[in-house]
Amino acid sequence: MHRRTRVSAETLKRVSEQLAGIPVTSTLAEAHVDAIEALMRGVDDLRRLPLKELEPAVMFTPEEDLR
Repeated sequence: MHRRTRVSAETLKRVSEQLAGIPVTSTLAEAHVDAIEALMRGVDDLRRLPLKELEPAVMFTPEEDLR
């Protein structure tokens, strides 16, 4: 697995503007960068879980009652 770099305020600003079309000031990006970094660390933790050997849960789709 690759190692990612810490999310920067500049990255957050550019992604917001380029991908979401939402302009963000540098001050606002700086205010939110720690929260985004915490989310990304959570994603990193999930990626480290040994889930490749697990079978998916059984899916149940109820049928319509035709009475």
